Amino acid sequence: LLRMLAQDGGRQEVKFSGSVSIQSLLKNGWIPQGLTREMDTYLSPKNQPALENDECFHLRYQGDINCYYLMYKRRTGGASTRSRVSIPIMRGMEADFFAVFDKVAVIEKERQVFIKDDIVLTLDKIDGLGEFTEMRAPVATSINSEAEKLGLTPERMIPDTYIRLFLKNQFKV
Repeated sequence: LLRMLAQDGGRQEVKFSGSVSIQSLLKNGWIPQGLTREMDTYLSPKNQPALENDECFHLRYQGDINCYYLMYKRRTGGASTRSRVSIPIMRGMEADFFAVFDKVAVIEKERQVFIKDDIVLTLDKIDGLGEFTEMRAPVATSINSEAEKLGLTPERMIPDTYIRLFLKNQFKV
């Protein structure tokens, strides 16, 4: 699973407000992959505005495996297409990043992961923001029919990333 998430450059990512019941996911063939607690420390290169050019850096700490990752994401096409790179960081080296990056925000979440075919679905409980459902898949895979089966309608779609939602909520923008 981590390899699949780490190598998902050029994948579509769609986020919906609210959650889906686990019973509904299981009934529709989704396979549970586990539950994790993640803490994302969002970063911006020193003296540069956050989220410039729709790029995002963050250090992700995954408590269940006691590991840090440097994550880099950027929008590569339409509103739902993103490139993502995830690099494991040796324990203790995460502090080195603050020499070249400014801390923008810290977002914590509980994430439950499910897989069906080429689609990864996460149920996210974001501290201070609420519950969301994310679906990620290769660009060639249509996730619309799977989303509809779960009641995830276009009206529930959220175009913003968690960091943008967090910053809007924090600054009431």
